[in-house]
Amino acid sequence: MKLLHLGKPTIGDNHFYKRWETFGKVYTSLSEAAHDLNQIEVVIIDHYTIFDDQHLDIFPILKYIISPTTGHTHLKFTPDKFKGKLLTLRGEKEFLNEICGVSEFTMYLLLRLCRELSPHPMLLKGKKIGILGMGRIGSQVATRAEAFGMEVREFDKKHNQYYLKGLFISCDFISVHLEENDHTRWLVSKNLIYNMKPTAFLINTARGSIINESSLMNALIKKKIAGAAIDVKQSSYYLNEKTPNLIITNHIAGRAVEDRIRTDEFMIRKLRDELLQTIRIQTEMF
Repeated sequence: MKLLHLGKPTIGDNHFYKRWETFGKVYTSLSEAAHDLNQIEVVIIDHYTIFDDQHLDIFPILKYIISPTTGHTHLKFTPDKFKGKLLTLRGEKEFLNEICGVSEFTMYLLLRLCRELSPHPMLLKGKKIGILGMGRIGSQVATRAEAFGMEVREFDKKHNQYYLKGLFISCDFISVHLEENDHTRWLVSKNLIYNMKPTAFLINTARGSIINESSLMNALIKKKIAGAAIDVKQSSYYLNEKTPNLIITNHIAGRAVEDRIRTDEFMIRKLRDELLQTIRIQTEMF
């Protein structure tokens, strides 16, 4: 079996390719695999890499697309066009509950905002945090925030826009942990941002498209809010070097090496199970 990895292994994971080599030869780039594209059966994609219909066209016998992610926004191919199987982390609740890198990183950003961007270094204890999205990561952030003595207020599907506005008006921190879909895209609007307290902070470790980025940038420049910490962005509105009340990181919240290795090992087991199931089916046919 020949496999192709599109993306980069996590820094500190020195055995990434070796683990996947248990299935066969692993190519580390399209250029390296150029002469064997018609033999690639498995493509492994990280969440930084776009995979679309044009990619499908160059892999005539592709059987498995593997993306160790819960979000699928980087997978741009037409589902009906791919005749193989897509293996991701979506729905793997039991395993995902053990993955905590994004929630830990969110707390790190909260602490940086308190100590670096606040006019006077302050505590998290006693502050109100509004958490948008109470799925796995949002719930983990809530638990950690409560451990710091913060007052947690939640926003989820059961709440309405009036409640959401109240959250932005009253909270010291807003932390975004929503999935990207038609209901959440641009949810954090100019109106909501401008209703925040001038001492409040906004954190986004979810998806860039959930926030109206131009409005947030204007609010930061005009000092309508105290600051923001952004790990995900949709556009080029953010200019960190010109905006001292903005912390920008490059989509690294989920890159903790321990989480990435465990995720990698989980996806390897998932592929192995699929291959064994295929063998069983073929055996039963004969």
